Amino acid sequence: MKVLETYDDHIVVTPLHDGVLHPGRGVVVQDEHLKPSALTQKDTSDLRALLATQLFDAVAVSFVADQHDIERVRAVMKEVGTSLPIVAKIETALGVQNASEIAHVSDALMAARGDLAITMPWIELPASMDSISHVSRETQTPWIVATQIAEGLERFVFPTRAEICDLAHWIQTGAAGAMVSYETAFGPKPVESVEFMRSIMKRYG
Repeated sequence: MKVLETYDDHIVVTPLHDGVLHPGRGVVVQDEHLKPSALTQKDTSDLRALLATQLFDAVAVSFVADQHDIERVRAVMKEVGTSLPIVAKIETALGVQNASEIAHVSDALMAARGDLAITMPWIELPASMDSISHVSRETQTPWIVATQIAEGLERFVFPTRAEICDLAHWIQTGAAGAMVSYETAFGPKPVESVEFMRSIMKRYG
């Protein structure tokens, strides 16, 4: 959408493409300086609640822009008196830019391609992936590839050829793991999605 007017409490936009706008959607701005809050008040409350259950093995933090976002999460853990591994989800250009410093204070990085491809020009996504992979090798921090790993299973018997080659490539390049969300939360073949990933990792890992 194109912004026509801005006010203190709202903006006026006009759509540039046809489509359906569903309720409850957020607004994403393409800006290399975009820094969404990685730990809102609700996030902090949720974090305290999940830590209290002692049922989780790790915590993934969304929209990590710099090392301070991770340090804030560790501070909450310290207050609660516990510590879990932290996965830093890299989802903005700023996160990619600061990936090295983020890696030094995180237990793992996640290349969250879904948001990366809309918070920056999509043509830059491959370069961002390469950058995260490079930082991972340099800092010896495990990294996880995420988003559209096996969505082809929604339409076909097995993933698309592009998905097969894509996952194999990143596993060979050093990715320590892959995450599916849509495929297992909404997709028609959640078990097959995980089996596909495991087969690729066994063959090319």
